[in-house]
Amino acid sequence: MPFTRNDVRYYAGFFDGEGSISLIRRNVPTTRRGYRYFVQVSIGQVSKEILEPLRVQFGGSWSYRESRTLPNAKPVWNLRWWGLRSTTILKALLPYLRLKKHRAELAIEARQILSSHRGGRGHRRYEERYLLRLEEIYMEMKYLNKKGRR
Repeated sequence: MPFTRNDVRYYAGFFDGEGSISLIRRNVPTTRRGYRYFVQVSIGQVSKEILEPLRVQFGGSWSYRESRTLPNAKPVWNLRWWGLRSTTILKALLPYLRLKKHRAELAIEARQILSSHRGGRGHRRYEERYLLRLEEIYMEMKYLNKKGRR
């Protein structure tokens, strides 16, 4: 059953509090630059059932994590989206996001660059201006996602 506008609003609010949006720069020695960028969207919760409607509507992959440092902490289910799916969920939630709206806009822009501005034959040879913009987005997201005082 498709999400109603109220469902999307509910999950946008839930995502504002519990979700995460990142532009990851992963070392990949076989690439010309030595790294690649990836957009990752995730949300964690001790109750898998509350996240299941998101997975049904938008896909995604599950991971399960138990705390190694807090013996009384409950295990956490994480639902993650990469690539095109990350853009799909962010665009759906975007009109209702408050705290993470700017991060979502940056991630959507990064995905646009990653999917649209590569060289011929599918090679990832981006023009310098796009590489510079990806690095700017990466640094801004890193700052926005930093924990503690800024």
